[in-house]
Amino acid sequence: MKAIEEAVRSDAPATRVVVVEDDQASADVLQRRLQANGMVVSVAHDGKRGIELVEELLPDLVLLDVMLPDTDGYDVCLRIKSNTATSPIPVIFLSARGEVVDKVRGLSCGAADYITKPFQAAELLARIDAVLGQARNPRTPRLGRPIERAPGERLVARVAIADAALREHVEQLLPRSASTSSSFFFHGSISRTRPTRPTSFWSKGTPPSRRTCLRMWRSSA
Repeated sequence: MKAIEEAVRSDAPATRVVVVEDDQASADVLQRRLQANGMVVSVAHDGKRGIELVEELLPDLVLLDVMLPDTDGYDVCLRIKSNTATSPIPVIFLSARGEVVDKVRGLSCGAADYITKPFQAAELLARIDAVLGQARNPRTPRLGRPIERAPGERLVARVAIADAALREHVEQLLPRSASTSSSFFFHGSISRTRPTRPTSFWSKGTPPSRRTCLRMWRSSA
C-alpha cells in the first residue's frame, strides 16, 4: 500500500475515488474502509449517476460493480474509456460474478483489474495501490519506441543461434547479397534455450523478409 501511504503522509491531494455500487450496505462499508485510508469517496447507486460523477469529479480511480439497476458495469466502463477526458482514469470491477468469461469481458472493456466478491479489505487496498502506482508511473512499451536511423541506413538484425552447425545452416538460407557481402558479420555461440550473449549479423544488402525468417526457424526446429 505504498502509493496510499505516501498520499496520506505527504501534502499531496487525497486520492479521489468514485464507487458505483447499487447495494447501499456494501457501498457504505466500502466508503468507510476507503475513507479510513485517507481517500475521498463519492458514491453512486446506478450507472447514470456513476458516469455523471466520473465526468464531474475526474477521480483518480473508479470502483465499479457489474450488476446495476439501469445498466451493467461493462457499459459504464466502456463509456468512461470512450471519453477522452475520463479514459485515463483506471477502473476496477468489484463483482460477485466470478466466471472467467466475466473477468475477460471486464478487462476487455478497459478495466485495470477485476476483483471477485467477497474480498478481504487488505486485498482490495493492495490491488488499489498497485493500480494507482501503474497509473501514476506509466511505463513506455518497448515496442513503442521508434527506431532512429539516418536516411538510407540499414537496420541491424540480431539472431539467437544454438550452435555452429545451425548457424551455418542459417547462413545458407540468407539472401546471397547478405551472405557474400564483405560487410556481413556473424559471430558468437548461444544456447537455443538459454541465451548468454548476442549473436548478430549485419549487411548493407537487403535484409531477409519475415517469411524467410519463419522458414529459417521452422527448418531449424
